[in-house]
Amino acid sequence: MPNKTIYVSDADMPLFEKAQELYGTNLSSTIVNVLRNSIERRYGADDDEPEEKLHEIVVKVGRSGCYIQQRFTGRQIAKWDAESFDNRAYQSYQLFETKTGKYALYSKSRATWENSNWYNPKNRSQTPSDQNRNGVCQLEVFTSVSEFEDRIPEDIRDIVEKKLNGISIVDLDI
Repeated sequence: MPNKTIYVSDADMPLFEKAQELYGTNLSSTIVNVLRNSIERRYGADDDEPEEKLHEIVVKVGRSGCYIQQRFTGRQIAKWDAESFDNRAYQSYQLFETKTGKYALYSKSRATWENSNWYNPKNRSQTPSDQNRNGVCQLEVFTSVSEFEDRIPEDIRDIVEKKLNGISIVDLDI
């Protein structure tokens, strides 16, 4: 078995000791486990196609300017954005498949500037960034497709069905 020497500064020793406590193994195994987890989180499994690789996803969740970030590992299956016909509302959906095989539906809705207080000529004290505070961002997790089908527009349902059936490119005979 080949030997590798790792030089650790005195300042980093507490970090190595903490990692070894968490993993409960020798230092060599601890380093390999941390590296493996880091690489899998960033690049996904080796047998995945490049566009299908798992990666870290961070979304903001909350409403009216009070948000918290949530993080998970997954891959995006579909995305859909639309404004209402009267341009008064904006809705966005992103569907992810998580590393545990669940489905995470991230949705954002907000009033557009024309429908917000900022656009109101009587209220010039607000700035354009205040319009984002009228929005709602949420993340819902489902164990099956049937659980979220009725929660998304028909346009994105078609895309989701194709992607889950392995159709990511549609060949056209034109």
